[in-house]
Amino acid sequence: MGQANPGQRSPFDLTGRSALVTGSGSGIGAAVAERICARGGKAEGVALDVRDRAAAEAQAEAEIRKYFGEAQGPAQIADWMNKVADWQAREGVASNQVVFTEFGAMKETIDGVEIGRDSRARWLRDTTAAIASHGWGWTAYVLRDDPFGLYVHEGDRNPDPELMRALHLNDPLSSPAE
Repeated sequence: MGQANPGQRSPFDLTGRSALVTGSGSGIGAAVAERICARGGKAEGVALDVRDRAAAEAQAEAEIRKYFGEAQGPAQIADWMNKVADWQAREGVASNQVVFTEFGAMKETIDGVEIGRDSRARWLRDTTAAIASHGWGWTAYVLRDDPFGLYVHEGDRNPDPELMRALHLNDPLSSPAE
């Protein structure tokens, strides 16, 4: 059987392509990095070494202390995104080929009541704005299921209007009835 478009590169040929893979130390992240390399691409990984649990926990705790010790907000997020932009420029990757997948912010609840909702919405708004400022794409980690879901309650018909606005998406409750 011949190719449908002779001379056209297969979408599975990753020769000369680069990817930054989070969670590449094990599981799905490791499998994704391996497949990218097997198809001719280059995969740079970001991962905790889970083979040494104590070292991984110490590294995670250090990152958490660093996070809370730094001034958080749009400037910090822009700094993180600039690191990705530096990688993008170094590798010659087009902006329309950079996508943040499984992107989200955890909902925290106490006795079924969400806490820190304003902080969650602010982080989603600031992060999606920073991503968009570079012309990159993103996808939500999950739409409905907790703890990342965009619904107040998993059984709700529509996503949380505040979180939809934070993501720069239309408020489903203000759209015309079907």
